[in-house]
Amino acid sequence: MDILWSNTDPAIVRSELDVYWVQHAAKDPAQYMQRLGRRIVSLHLKDMSEGPDQRFAPVGTGILDFPAILKMAATLGVQNYVVEQDSTYDVPPLDALRISFENLRTLGAT
Repeated sequence: MDILWSNTDPAIVRSELDVYWVQHAAKDPAQYMQRLGRRIVSLHLKDMSEGPDQRFAPVGTGILDFPAILKMAATLGVQNYVVEQDSTYDVPPLDALRISFENLRTLGAT
């Protein structure tokens, strides 16, 4: 991704950044967002469970620092959030979505 960003025009190449995968790459999502700045037009939100499996988790139930992520998103003027979990494991998908929505509401993102 860093090669892409450093070799493209910021006015043309924008991103829907997936904060889970930034974390998976051992980067701090809020810091990475700050570096990309206004190239981020929307955020793909899902959390990462604690532990070596790094399973997908509903927003606000894992290890990602969503208060920092959402604060940075507001600073950058990000308007769109997409909540999506590839797998919800033992939680029914609509329950996982409800948990994410409620946690985002508690954090002031809705």
